[in-house]
Amino acid sequence: MKKSGFTLIELLAVIVILSIISLIAVPIILNIIDNTGKSSAEISMDNIDEAAKLYYSKRQLNNNYIYDQTIFRYFEGEFINDDGEILELDGSGIEQGIITVNPNGTVEYDAIIINGYSCDKNNNEVICEKYQPLSTEAKIKNVIFMVGDGMGENHILAGEIYNEGKLNMQTIENSSHVITISLDYPTPTDSAAAATALATGKKTNNSRLGRIKIDGTYYNFEPNIIEYANSYGAKTGIVSTQKMNHATPAGFSIRAAFRTDYIKIAKRQVQSKVDLILGGGQTDFQDSEVTSLTEYQNFIYVDDFTKLKNCTLTSTCEITNHTIDSKIIGAFAPVSLSYRDDYDYSTRPSLSELTTVALKRLETNSNGFFVMIEGSDIDRYSETNVSNGVEKKRNLIYMLEELNDFDAAVAVAKNYVDNNPNTLLIVTADHETGNLNLNGITSKQELINAGNSLFEAGRNHTNKNVLLYAYGEGASDLTKNGTIDNTEIFDFLTQGFDNYHKD
Repeated sequence: MKKSGFTLIELLAVIVILSIISLIAVPIILNIIDNTGKSSAEISMDNIDEAAKLYYSKRQLNNNYIYDQTIFRYFEGEFINDDGEILELDGSGIEQGIITVNPNGTVEYDAIIINGYSCDKNNNEVICEKYQPLSTEAKIKNVIFMVGDGMGENHILAGEIYNEGKLNMQTIENSSHVITISLDYPTPTDSAAAATALATGKKTNNSRLGRIKIDGTYYNFEPNIIEYANSYGAKTGIVSTQKMNHATPAGFSIRAAFRTDYIKIAKRQVQSKVDLILGGGQTDFQDSEVTSLTEYQNFIYVDDFTKLKNCTLTSTCEITNHTIDSKIIGAFAPVSLSYRDDYDYSTRPSLSELTTVALKRLETNSNGFFVMIEGSDIDRYSETNVSNGVEKKRNLIYMLEELNDFDAAVAVAKNYVDNNPNTLLIVTADHETGNLNLNGITSKQELINAGNSLFEAGRNHTNKNVLLYAYGEGASDLTKNGTIDNTEIFDFLTQGFDNYHKD
C-alpha cells in the first residue's frame, strides 16, 4: 500500500519550481500593480465589459455605452488608457459630452466633461483638469442672447475668408465651446431640443419644446429663461429671421410636444410672457385660431416694418394706439425673412434693423430685459433635404449672406453693451449644420469656386461642438471653463439675474 504525501525529493522539487515561478512572476505583478494599481487579470481587455457611460444632464439614459479603443476605457470605477495606466479621475461617468466611434474604428471628440473633470484630447491622450461648474458674481440686468442656427466653427471661418477680414463676433475676446447633444444622441440634436437646453437648462428629445416625454407622460420644464426674467419684472422678446413660431424662438418661449405644431405654438406664444415678437410668420400669426385669442388683443399686430421702425426710433408714428411700451407682434414675411423665392427679398428688414428696434423697445424697463435674437437660415442654406414638403437646397453663398446679416446684428448688440452697463451679450449656435469642411481654403475665390462641395454630401446636423462668444457683464466667467454643456448657460444667467435683482 502506497503512503500518501510527498517524499523529501518531491517536496524539494516543488519548492524549487515555486521559487523559479516567484522569481519570474512577482516582479511582473509588482510592476503592473505599481503602474496601474490593479493586476493584469483585472485590467484585461477581455474583462472590460463596459466603457465610458454617457450621461445627459447628470441623468443616465438607457445604459448607453460607447467603447473607445484609443483614448480610455472605464473599468470598475477607473478610467484606464491603452497602456493600462489609471487616469486620476474620482468618478465613474461622463456627465456631459460626446464621443463618436466611426465605422473604421477611429474615435472622435472635441472635449468632454467627466465627473468633476474637463478633459481634452491631445495626441490621442486625455488630459483632464478639475472641472468647476460655472458660477458668477456678475450682476446681469440685460441679456442679449444671439443664436446663429447651424453656425459651426467652420461657418465662421468661411465668413472670415469670404469677407477677407474678421467678423464682428470674432473680435470678442471671451470665447469657449459648447456641447450640443440632445437625448437622442448619437442622432444629432435638432433646433427644438437645442433651444430647450439653452432656454431651460435641461435636455430633451428632438422635436420637443420645453418638455420631455417619459413612460408616455409629458413633463414640462419650468421655468424657461424668459419666464425667469419676467419674474423680476424684466421685459422679454424673441426676434428671428424665420417665422416666429419656428423651433428656436418657440423653444425659448413655450412648451409643445412637437415643433411642427405651428398654429398651436403661435397661440401659446401669444399667451406667454413674451412682450415682443419680431420676424417672419404672417401666415400663421394671422390664422383665425391665433387672432381669436383674448390675449391677442393685448398685442398690436404690425406687418409693415417701416411703420414699426418709425414709431420706435422717431417721433413720426402711423400705428394706432401705439406707445413705446406696447406689446408687438411684428410679422414681415409670409414665412421666413430669408426665403429668396417666396416674396420680394429686397424688402426684408435686416436682422440688424430688427435688433435695433428690439433693443430700443425693451430698454425702457428699469428692471431690464431678456431678448433672444436668431439668425435662422444659416442652417437652412447649409442643409439639403425635404422637410414638410419643402425642398431645402444648400447654398454656400446664401449661407454666407445670412451669416453676414447675423454678424451685422452682433455689431449692433456689441455697441449696445458698450453703452449700457450690466448687459451681457452671448453669441453662439444651437448646433452645426452640413459638416462644413474648408479643406485648406484660404482665399475668397477658392471658397466661391468650391461652393457647395464643402458641405458633406447627405449630411445635415452634426454633433460637433460650437463656439460661444461672450461680451459684457460676466463674460469672462461664462467662458472660463473652455468647454461647457449647453444646459449650463441657463443656470449661469439665472445666477446673474439673481445677483442684480437681489443685491
